Amino acid sequence: MSSPGPRDAVITGVGLVTAVGSGRRAHEGCLDRPPGVPTPLASFDASAMPVQAAFQVTDLRPQPFMLRRKDLKLMSRDACLALQAAGLALTDAGIDPMAPASWPVSPEEVGLVMGVGLEPGDIVELGPVLADCASGGRVDLRKLGAESIDLIPPLSSLKTLPNMALAHVSINLGLMGIAEAFSPWGTSGIQALGVAAEAIERGECDMVLVGAADSDVDLGGISTHFRAGLLAPLRADGASRASADGVDPYADSVDPSADSADPHAYSVGGLISGEAGAFLVLESRALAQRRGATILGVFAGQTACATPIPTMPGFDPEGLEAALGPLLALGDALVNSAAGHNARWRAIEAAAFERLGAARLVRPSDHVGSCAAASGLVDLAVMLAARPGEPVVALSWGPSGEWAAARIEPGEGR
Repeated sequence: MSSPGPRDAVITGVGLVTAVGSGRRAHEGCLDRPPGVPTPLASFDASAMPVQAAFQVTDLRPQPFMLRRKDLKLMSRDACLALQAAGLALTDAGIDPMAPASWPVSPEEVGLVMGVGLEPGDIVELGPVLADCASGGRVDLRKLGAESIDLIPPLSSLKTLPNMALAHVSINLGLMGIAEAFSPWGTSGIQALGVAAEAIERGECDMVLVGAADSDVDLGGISTHFRAGLLAPLRADGASRASADGVDPYADSVDPSADSADPHAYSVGGLISGEAGAFLVLESRALAQRRGATILGVFAGQTACATPIPTMPGFDPEGLEAALGPLLALGDALVNSAAGHNARWRAIEAAAFERLGAARLVRPSDHVGSCAAASGLVDLAVMLAARPGEPVVALSWGPSGEWAAARIEPGEGR
């Protein structure tokens, strides 16, 4: 049963696990520091890859929030990021994540909504399978289906299902309210936030853990997104391979009008991969006031649109302005850059912001990387942690033309 009183959705806790660190406090002021440096890819040997570095989490420790630590072997990296961020968010909200009996509402009334990426198979587990069915540098599909498939560990497939990250969070934290997972490119975290806020405003529940998690630093994610022309080619030391031509990976002065068949010829080339988990404790204002919680932010609206584009990747100004316009009409705000390190996209974005006005651009991806399906919500959480007390608009996009944005007004602060 929902609490009587104001039904607007407010944020009372922020949980973050990124390359910057773990927890809200670790991200305070991070946007005012110099950009981070990508580190050599650790999950596989990337020496033969065009991309050899990314923003990676070094403090991944979900165990304090697990009922049975032996279940760690069943969890993908996405699931670990999600569980740790969710536990940190509850802790930040003044709620013991491992003591549901002490919560201000019963676990049956606490929802869970999240965005999650499409987790590829573990290369350590699938490597022997592919090696067994390889023939002349190609995969023999007949042998794979008839013989090599028996080498796949029986529990391996459970790590690749998008809703398994949600399941691990729900099971370990004892959440039994509404549950929903989104897994499209880019916009899933912002979509999840909108659904969670609506559930609170309609009185379906009083509290929702809403978040996103994605790890885009594995072989599957790196190779897929580089072939799509989305990633910057980086050496293992984090420097751009274009630096041989005197190009600064973080410079905005590269000529964005240059045309080339090589998508990376005119700049560092695009996004720098990252991985992160971000969760927010969203609750009704009535519940927050009843339990004396500090309100860190107030949900003020969400927009979403799709503008199909002829080629991938795409970064179109029409979709950007359609997503941001209604939210910036509410007043000045911090807005995250969605353009990464691609000079052409940055020029498009800068022109759109000049037309829209009322925005101060910040670049969370310079510190945590592009976290694929989690990007929008991760950027939102980073801005809330780094610049408390300021209105924030989080923008997310997908290369097939989808856009989403959400606005958070400042709360009482802490």
